[in-house]
Amino acid sequence: MQSADWGKRHVVAVLGFIGFFNVYAMRVNLSVAALPMADHYHWCGANVTAGTECETSGTVLGSFFYGYICTQVAGGWLATRFGGKHVYGVGVLVTSVLTLLTPLAANAGVPVLVAVRVLEGLGEGVTFPAFNAVLACWVPPHDRTRFSTFVFAGALFGTIVSNPVSGYLCSVPVGKVPGCPFCTGWPSVFYLFGSLGLVWYTVWIAVFVSEPENDPSVTPSELAYIKGTAAGGANEAAKLVAAAEVAAVEGATKTPDRKPLPLGSIQEDHNDSATEAAPLLGASGGSASTTSGGPSSSSPPWRAMWSSPAVWAIIVGNTVANWSFYNLLTCMPQYMKNVLGLDISSLGFLSSLPYITAFCVAIGTGQLADRARARGVPTVLVRKACMTAGLGTTSGALLAMAYVPEISTSMAIGLLCVAMAGSGIGNSGWLVNHLDIAPPYAGLLMGITNTFGTIPGFVAPQVTDMITTADPVTQPDLLRQQWRTVFQITAAVSGFGIVFYAAFAKGERQRWAGAGHR
Repeated sequence: MQSADWGKRHVVAVLGFIGFFNVYAMRVNLSVAALPMADHYHWCGANVTAGTECETSGTVLGSFFYGYICTQVAGGWLATRFGGKHVYGVGVLVTSVLTLLTPLAANAGVPVLVAVRVLEGLGEGVTFPAFNAVLACWVPPHDRTRFSTFVFAGALFGTIVSNPVSGYLCSVPVGKVPGCPFCTGWPSVFYLFGSLGLVWYTVWIAVFVSEPENDPSVTPSELAYIKGTAAGGANEAAKLVAAAEVAAVEGATKTPDRKPLPLGSIQEDHNDSATEAAPLLGASGGSASTTSGGPSSSSPPWRAMWSSPAVWAIIVGNTVANWSFYNLLTCMPQYMKNVLGLDISSLGFLSSLPYITAFCVAIGTGQLADRARARGVPTVLVRKACMTAGLGTTSGALLAMAYVPEISTSMAIGLLCVAMAGSGIGNSGWLVNHLDIAPPYAGLLMGITNTFGTIPGFVAPQVTDMITTADPVTQPDLLRQQWRTVFQITAAVSGFGIVFYAAFAKGERQRWAGAGHR
């Protein structure tokens, strides 16, 4: 089937991947740069050992999430109403501009730096919900796990690249490169990734169209494939693609009708008997773009969303998964520096190893999950299995780290890799589940669940700072014990998430997400 091969939807996925690479690189570079910045500006006091973290560092790192949490629902609603192109693009653009301004903000003082980081969070907060709406519109249901895990893996790849690059740039003194005062030192970290974000935005605006039926570069066969699988699965898509290709061969001179095809009814998951069918075009008044995830002017079913156990399962899954992810994302450089005794020149690369593992596992699990669904395994079982395996793997690795006596550096890094592999597995559970249960509101639903899922972003680093108070030079044993407590808490949170998600998660479109529902 020709349209199942490379098409415009794959270009959209690659652009989304690069977009998330940019926003996460801009988010996490401060985790590395915070160490030399704290020394340069004496955040912890003039007489404190160089490289030591303190309460000010935690405040600066956590401030991003105070803004990030505020625009989740707004981003999802805007993308649902108007499409994801400008919502996602502007989110990346704002983040890029503010990243470029970060060195100036740091020179102005901690309050100004915190304010800029909050604003940066406001800009980036719309990105995940907005692109979830893009996926609902551009990707057919049976491909959504692998497409989603690939696109969102761009965030992991941004972490992989940003950590070693930021570590290297921070290790080179400012002004080391003649004639280029912006090329080295911790300020160059923000100039580099902020500039890359601006370049990406230019390409995104020029290439992407919010809906496939309005994109002249989408072939009739690819459009039939996207809409056909939304209507009746891969077999129906094959028939529609074949019909489109026959029409093309016969030399139709008429410009193809790019409106949504009246393909009968949507069945998002033919494996689940409880799937709710909804007319694509019919008396209910629902439009094709509404049912498939495109822009819609209809009012979201707020009450039904908030009372749905399936929604709360994703909320809990998102929050629990992000407790460990955000904790490791923002605090891993501190752990490796202060507990493992790694110098800053090697900090970036070593702290990227767990994310390299998570990146590979996330993409591989997405492929396996969709293959299982294609072979008849119910979507709900696939989602629950991925969540259980993911959170269970993370819990087991962190408990091992907490209780293995005299843990070596290589073992600690290995266990962190296993913990992050669990995060990658879990992405094929809760992260894709929005598209299963409510494709017309996938962006809005991501905004709702990610609002809760963002709470660990500013709570977890603060909790870690409050627990890990021992001095790494004079109290190394006490500090190691305090980090054990941090990992024990994270493992307990993961265990709760396994039970709750297994009890309430669903894999089929919910009744309140049907076309024409108010």
